Amino acid sequence: MNATRWLSGALLGLAMLTAIGCKKHAAPAEGANPPPEEGPTKEDIRKGIGKMLPSVQRHDAGMDLRTIAQMYAADHLLGSAPKKLEDLQNLDRRTAGLVKDGTYVVIWNAAPNTPGTALIAYEKDVPMAGGMVADLTGAVRRMTPLEFDAAPKAVAR
Repeated sequence: MNATRWLSGALLGLAMLTAIGCKKHAAPAEGANPPPEEGPTKEDIRKGIGKMLPSVQRHDAGMDLRTIAQMYAADHLLGSAPKKLEDLQNLDRRTAGLVKDGTYVVIWNAAPNTPGTALIAYEKDVPMAGGMVADLTGAVRRMTPLEFDAAPKAVAR
């Protein structure tokens, strides 16, 4: 009996919420500007979370740098290190945009004899403030500016 009453109440509440949320929006008048989009974009949310939780920001950078390093290493092993962003053909648009705008620095066209521990990609602030780096093996780690200065880096041909 109580279960039936509870279920009836829940269904009634759901019906009321559905009715409240089903308002019809008036179509904009002809020639009028459409209403602006409401709320933050996914990128706004990502940036906000990154500011509040630096570990999330490092995780995103680590994933991006790992992807860049793995694609770079695959081409390098085949004998032709990527010379420009377009050579990393399967890189997603967001990460490619971050490379393009300088958020990530990539050392293009590494020499064939580059050791696997040489850095090939890093966050732009690493030399001054530390951050995430990736080497030719695809390994990603956090480095301080002192560690970065001492680390071997790929040399472009």
